[in-house]
Amino acid sequence: MPEPLHILLIEDNIADARYIEILLQNVVSQKYHIEHKNNFTEGLAILEKGKTDLLLLDLSLPDSYGLETIENANKVVPDLPIIVLTGRNDEDFAVEVVKTGAQDYLVKGEITGPLLSRSIRYAIRRKEMESDLKNINRRLEESELSLSSNNADLLRANKALDRFVYIISHELKKPVANIIGLLSILDSETARLSKRGNEIYEKLKFSAAQLKKMIGDLLAETKKDDGKEINFEMIDLANIFEEVMIGMEQFILESKAKIYLDFSRMPMVPYPYQDLRSIVSNLLSNAIKHRSSNRKSEIHVQSDVEDGVRTLCVTDNGKGIDIARNGDLLFKKYQRFNPESEGTGLGLWIVKEILDKNGSKIEVESHVDKGSMFKIFF
Repeated sequence: MPEPLHILLIEDNIADARYIEILLQNVVSQKYHIEHKNNFTEGLAILEKGKTDLLLLDLSLPDSYGLETIENANKVVPDLPIIVLTGRNDEDFAVEVVKTGAQDYLVKGEITGPLLSRSIRYAIRRKEMESDLKNINRRLEESELSLSSNNADLLRANKALDRFVYIISHELKKPVANIIGLLSILDSETARLSKRGNEIYEKLKFSAAQLKKMIGDLLAETKKDDGKEINFEMIDLANIFEEVMIGMEQFILESKAKIYLDFSRMPMVPYPYQDLRSIVSNLLSNAIKHRSSNRKSEIHVQSDVEDGVRTLCVTDNGKGIDIARNGDLLFKKYQRFNPESEGTGLGLWIVKEILDKNGSKIEVESHVDKGSMFKIFF
């Protein structure tokens, strides 16, 4: 059995802390020595002793709050892997947490023993690889290595990253296969389920199939040769919008948004599938998040061909943006123009990065308290 790992848990909620301790104590494959502190100051005192392998960190502490907590921990122990524990289930916030310096992000209430143990193992490995890459970059900057040696180190680092992505994806294949297998067993029992139960069952099947496809795509991506062309394919817009809307169905229901789709003029578009899915997800999510409280939310999506160029237009009747004031900041990172709406301001930046990579562009029209229109030119 591997050597015990020393875990520092900084969590002010005693019940949450006890639950985490019980989960780790019940892990069979790895022993953990857990030290718990309920405030950041006492936790830092432990970190300064240098005997900790990983930090489990809550971001809502009595003496430290938010992303600054991660930054302060990194200042004291820059090489220590950090996993953030939070009650906030927000993909954009998760991205920001990782960018600030944490290795992973777990939502309280969804944590299991195997998930937590696997996350700890991966976080430690990711931090080791990050340190290796930093060392390589430092040596490059100091010109201590010859050109051939530099290239060899970079090659090894890239291969290590590819291996790591492959290992994670490969390990995910088994539990996903188990889920699909269990669902196939349940298939013969659907007659006993209620109407709502059957709806949930069908959505679980769809989500499991999508997860399997995403893992397959990720594994395929690690096997691509350098310099290989981006894989464009003909995508049915109705299908990809249906897929995205199923994934955010609860969000749409809660918002009571009405979404109208019209792809009659241009039903298909050539594009990398996952890239277009990300664009669609971000634009729809933004339109719903920034809806107006003064009227029912309506979102119109229409495709067309203008002067031989395929276009996709997403129009809403939401809060709108002051383009004259904020137009230059619209696609910058961490820009939020409606503070009362959730999010971290990364969605439009992600959309712009994807479009630039694939040689596409986007135009915006928006009026405060009237709504916005985002038009993509493929």
